[in-house]
Amino acid sequence: MFPHPEFNFFGIDISAYSLLSVVGMLFCVAVFYGLARYRKMLKDDLFYMSLSAIIGLLVGAHILFGITRIPATIDEIKLLSETSSERSFNTVLQIIFENWNGMVFYGGLLGAIFAITAYCRKNHLDTFRYMDLYVPIFP
Repeated sequence: MFPHPEFNFFGIDISAYSLLSVVGMLFCVAVFYGLARYRKMLKDDLFYMSLSAIIGLLVGAHILFGITRIPATIDEIKLLSETSSERSFNTVLQIIFENWNGMVFYGGLLGAIFAITAYCRKNHLDTFRYMDLYVPIFP
């Protein structure tokens, strides 16, 4: 096992991975707004498009994770029905929520792309012009 580099900042342990992730995100935001200013794009469109991309990212990541966990969910429900005499709707819902409580990167990427495309089409914007702006900030 490799040690996880951490440092203490006013009594709070901060991992190097978390710190570098935040620095990377801030750098992406700076590049994003720099490119947007250079291309003379409207700030309102960029804000609402980014907000819809974040929502699309979260929804898409959860949906794809849930799709990958469908076999495990079905197996757990079958096992519950075979072994437990106490079958309730809440127990089945708990199994489903536990198996869908994660995120997958590719689902988030697809969800964000779908949300940006939907926003551009709804507001009659050039999708490829705005996608060119978002591509450099995707990890």
